[in-house]
Amino acid sequence: MKRKKVPIRKLLLSALFALALPVQAADVRTVTFMVNGKPLVIPLDQNPVITYSNDALHITTNESSTPIDVPVSEITAFEFKGAPSKADANADNAVNAADIVELVNAIMGTPSDRFEQAAADVNGDGVVNTADIVEIVNMLIKQ
Repeated sequence: MKRKKVPIRKLLLSALFALALPVQAADVRTVTFMVNGKPLVIPLDQNPVITYSNDALHITTNESSTPIDVPVSEITAFEFKGAPSKADANADNAVNAADIVELVNAIMGTPSDRFEQAAADVNGDGVVNTADIVEIVNMLIKQ
């Protein structure tokens, strides 16, 4: 039996589509493709439609009817990014003092670009306030 050589990029692309359905069930927010060393971030809340033909991905979203065409040969990597966990207010994949600083800044009206409202509302009362800071401090003390 003769084996057909399949380029690694095509295998990765196949893996992407195989993973897409179960990953969407998780709290995934973006898919990022590295294209010639530059990130192409596709927010999933824009309901992207990704099709494949002529060795290229064709990506459309509800924000733009003009497709973005990305040759598969130019894709060097991709990643799924989900929502940060509770208390990870700055979305750095760690709960630490930096998250407390992020909450203080948000409460004072100057949140950073990385601020994650849903993660910052640690006690789930719908408001980011000092009670959430207390929750994070208690989490850190228990570590």
